[in-house]
Amino acid sequence: MKYKENLLKEFIELLFEKKVTAKTLKSAYKSGKKGKGTKRSIASMAREINKCADPNNRPASCYDYWDADKQYDKAKKKKKLKESDEYSESYIIVYPNFQGADVPEDYNSSNYPLEFLDVDLMIGNEPDKNLNYFMTLKKEYIQKMINDVNQYGLERIPPVIAIQHPLMPGYYCVLDGNHRLGAFKIAKIKKVPAIIVDDSDIFLALNNVEWFEGINPDTISLIDAIKNNYNLNIYFNINDLK
Repeated sequence: MKYKENLLKEFIELLFEKKVTAKTLKSAYKSGKKGKGTKRSIASMAREINKCADPNNRPASCYDYWDADKQYDKAKKKKKLKESDEYSESYIIVYPNFQGADVPEDYNSSNYPLEFLDVDLMIGNEPDKNLNYFMTLKKEYIQKMINDVNQYGLERIPPVIAIQHPLMPGYYCVLDGNHRLGAFKIAKIKKVPAIIVDDSDIFLALNNVEWFEGINPDTISLIDAIKNNYNLNIYFNINDLK
């Protein structure tokens, strides 16, 4: 299905030069025996591509079609991760060189209480999202978040997900919610709604791997990484927003 999604995007870009047909789609598939169901799927896909080509006159069904494709891919990814001995949907993977953390959409944080913590004790883990980034590229987004807090209170903002900072005792490292944290720091809002998860939920991606959607990296648990004196400086930022 991921192959179809990529194919869909490629053909949409080519629509202005050549109309997509079932025949042109069929030739792009890998060789192999194809039954009637596959042929119908190819023809249906060609119709969808042509129907969704005009960005100014695109029916809602186009977005439903693409969303269904993405949901299918997420389900396949989840199945693959479940097959791993180390990693399952209940764990968070932190990638090296501050690429971010992979927090599954259905990550179960209900085991941990909601807390309101001092914003000065929260350290974001994506240092490339600095003050300039928030005040230029994300200015409108940040301002809307600040307005929501001022109008509706902290309950309107989903809590950030953090851990006790492995390199800064007494501080917390935000793994999910760096934009929210940025908004709170810029607006000088003193408390941040947060869920502090246990170190046992955290795994580190190894071998300087780059984050690719759907790829399950080799990992080590944070607990084992600490025991074996791994270099945590490439996983956890120690600098406050500036």
